[in-house]
Amino acid sequence: MKQGDFLASIAWAHGVQDDAIWNHPANAALKTSRSSANVLCPGDVLYVPDAKPTRFKLAVGSSNVFEAQVPTTTLQVAFADDGVPWAGESYRVEGVFGMKIEGSTDGGGVATLDVPINCGSLDIVFPDRGRRFRFDVGHLDPVSEPSGARARLQHLGYLRPVAPGDGDAMDRAVRDFQAANSLESTGELTGETLDALADRYGS
Repeated sequence: MKQGDFLASIAWAHGVQDDAIWNHPANAALKTSRSSANVLCPGDVLYVPDAKPTRFKLAVGSSNVFEAQVPTTTLQVAFADDGVPWAGESYRVEGVFGMKIEGSTDGGGVATLDVPINCGSLDIVFPDRGRRFRFDVGHLDPVSEPSGARARLQHLGYLRPVAPGDGDAMDRAVRDFQAANSLESTGELTGETLDALADRYGS
């Protein structure tokens, strides 16, 4: 696994169904250690079974046309300022292979997007606010990994982007998150804290 890989994109690239990969006995240990099939970590080893080839009939001496459609995956991104959702805000999505995607956030400030699974990154633009956000699709590590916990704390506003070695900033961010979620403020990423972080973030 490399950064940016997720189950749906791997399955599509190999011509195999998602469930055929994730439910294969060879992936049982990984499945147990990951809360979501689409939140994997660089270095994870995923067994991919061989695809069964699809057979087509061709007419000799004539042109044969085949069309393939790239499947999509659904992304949900919530936007807020100091806990106040950006409800009913118009946005547009840029950088998705020339596709025109526009919409409005729901009452909770959530933008729901259907994008091709081979889309590596995209921009969500809020023209009325003059704001632009860049997202790397599939790059979020599991919450159980230090990098995954750090990213979630940053996205939720508890931690500014800092060097990974800045332990004091991380400790403060964890304590602040714990205090805001009625947990014992220890600064340690306990199992209870990680569960609350995943629940608050949505994954």
